[in-house]
Amino acid sequence: MAAESILKRLMEAEEQARDILKAAEERAKETIEGARQEAEQMVEAARRETESMLRGRLQAAEAQGAEEKSQHLEKAEADAREFGRRANTHLPEAVAMVVDWVINRGD
Repeated sequence: MAAESILKRLMEAEEQARDILKAAEERAKETIEGARQEAEQMVEAARRETESMLRGRLQAAEAQGAEEKSQHLEKAEADAREFGRRANTHLPEAVAMVVDWVINRGD
C-alpha cells in the first residue's frame, strides 16, 4: 500500500508539473506576443517620427531653394537691366564710331 500511495503522489506531482509547465508555456506565449506588439508599435512610432522629421527638412529645403531661386532671379534681372542701361548709354558712341569708320574707310 505504501508503494501505491507513493506512486499516486508521484503521478499527482507529475500532473501538477505538467499543469505548471503548460501555464508557463501559455504565459511565455503571451509575453512574447505582448513584446512583439510593443516592438511593432515602437517601430511604427519611430517610422512616423522619422517621416515627420524628413517632411519638415524637405519643406525647409524647398523653402530655402525657392528663396535662393528668387534671389538669383532678382540678381539676374538687375544685371540684365544694368547691361541694358550701359548698352543704351554707349550706343550713341558706338554708332558714331561705326559711322566714322565707314566714312574714313571710304577715303
